[in-house]
Amino acid sequence: MRAQFPKCYYEAAMNDVRTERLLYRLHPSLLRKRSGMLHDMFTLPSLTTNVDASSSSSDRVVDGCDDDHPIHLPHPNITIRKFDHLLTYMFCGPSDYPSGDVFLFDVLDLSHFLDIADGIDYVFRLAREYGITKWIEPAMRSMMEWRGSTFTRLNAMDIGFDAFYHITIAKFRLEEMRKGMAYNPPALKKGPECRRPTACKLAWEEQWWTGLAPHILHPNWTRVGERIKRESEATKIPGVCEGCQNETFTLMEERNHFSQDAELIESCIATVKRLHGDDSPLGKPFSWSD
Repeated sequence: MRAQFPKCYYEAAMNDVRTERLLYRLHPSLLRKRSGMLHDMFTLPSLTTNVDASSSSSDRVVDGCDDDHPIHLPHPNITIRKFDHLLTYMFCGPSDYPSGDVFLFDVLDLSHFLDIADGIDYVFRLAREYGITKWIEPAMRSMMEWRGSTFTRLNAMDIGFDAFYHITIAKFRLEEMRKGMAYNPPALKKGPECRRPTACKLAWEEQWWTGLAPHILHPNWTRVGERIKRESEATKIPGVCEGCQNETFTLMEERNHFSQDAELIESCIATVKRLHGDDSPLGKPFSWSD
């Protein structure tokens, strides 16, 4: 049996959402304005087959149309506690906000996952105002994932000029670095047992321009080097022998092709932390599943 969540179950609303065992009835227009992911979720209908047990007939219904056909939010990314805290932040006033770190980290977590820029901005602004330095790093890691066009003038004012400046410069350098890497393919290094180096070289160049370069320039990826490295270890490049592929990617790793963007991001985060009085070592790259 699914229980309704009274705090966020609005009778006049249009869409039913379910996380774990609780049902929420929410106003989709308000959610669409705040989140790119929720905008897509409520704009592109998902259909469920509704089977009539008393007959052989069935029909298709839109998910979210009623309590029996809710939109299911992904678990464990979105838990009851986290979603409750996020909705409290989005729809209630500050006087209703729970005190303590759990509420703010839940807002930060789901704001990152659901692409809610003002949630991340809110946590960063509180960290600045009250000198809570431990919130700076996770908020910075989230903001480094944003596209440059995501930042508004209000975002820049809230996070402060220095932080905005360093984020902007880092993103500009990341873009230049990625362009340089994409348009300057490294030479293929011949494997020790390769018997057809010319064919491998031609295949490497073709696959670089049709596969690897577009991946490097993908607008939604920030740490491109790490992603390319993982994919190279798991994928056989068509037309390139295993020896040539391994030798080439080993050489690229030795020359820091896969780590340059991550090093730049970590340097930016460390700089902003120091600006806010936090000289502690950086944690590992932020993972929302930890």
